[in-house]
Amino acid sequence: MLITIKEKLQKLFLRTKQYIFKINWKFLLQIALVFAAFLKTYFESYWVVLNVLKQFGRREIVKKERMKRIRALGNELYKQREIERREALSLVNYENGLTFFNFKGIRGREDQEGIDLLHWGLIPFWVKDSRAAAEIRFKTFNARAETLLSKPAFRTAARSKRCLVLVRGFYEWQHRGKDKIPYFIYLKDQQPLAMAGIYDDWTDRETGEWLQSCTVITTDANPIMEKIHNSKKRMPAILSRDSENAWIDPDLPAEQAMKCLQPLDESKMNAHTISKLISKRGVEKNVPELVAPYAYDSDRLL
Repeated sequence: MLITIKEKLQKLFLRTKQYIFKINWKFLLQIALVFAAFLKTYFESYWVVLNVLKQFGRREIVKKERMKRIRALGNELYKQREIERREALSLVNYENGLTFFNFKGIRGREDQEGIDLLHWGLIPFWVKDSRAAAEIRFKTFNARAETLLSKPAFRTAARSKRCLVLVRGFYEWQHRGKDKIPYFIYLKDQQPLAMAGIYDDWTDRETGEWLQSCTVITTDANPIMEKIHNSKKRMPAILSRDSENAWIDPDLPAEQAMKCLQPLDESKMNAHTISKLISKRGVEKNVPELVAPYAYDSDRLL
């Protein structure tokens, strides 16, 4: 008997209906919910990442603007410091520091920078009386860079009270047999030089007198100073223009600041022998003749 098209369609419908009822609709619903949750999490994460990138971009812009302002402020500060440096050294004093006992120094402070007159020979804040202060001062004209953070007299000031000691040059003696020949050492460009120093504040408990004192830091001698200071082969730690700011930065850890204490490049320095007027007693020494070149009969090393 021939099956009509209508009957075939009816059979196909019945089979399809049976298959549909056999499908686990609950399982399909769970899959759909999981997929929907995944899409929600994906888009939420996308927006979070997008917002983070936007905020990071804003921070970078703010950071760049801040660095521009800091650089501009630093340039202005450097120009002002150069003006103050020249003004502070406008009154020339030719005397040896051992008789003058005062240095012009730039101190790094949290609120501002300033040029002050500092007494040479560091008196730590913990010294009890004037007698002890006078004794220790003659032992603290210089501080070795290698032991700056370990010596009790220097370690506290080295962490928070670093300064620049400004001079036009300095004196050193060369040993030639039994004779000692004085030298005047300075920069080739005739500019003032900044020696690394530390300072401290001391108050006399008996009189209430307040005193600021400093010491000059020394390091290994460079080749030219090895020839001049041939007994101890040391020299002041003369700072380059690039390291001056770092040395007096109160926020810079002392361990990092110690990297500034390197021998200055000898190509930037010059020196000549001077007369022994500097060692004579009872004569006027604050005269230009003190640093005038003077030739000795013995062979010169420089």
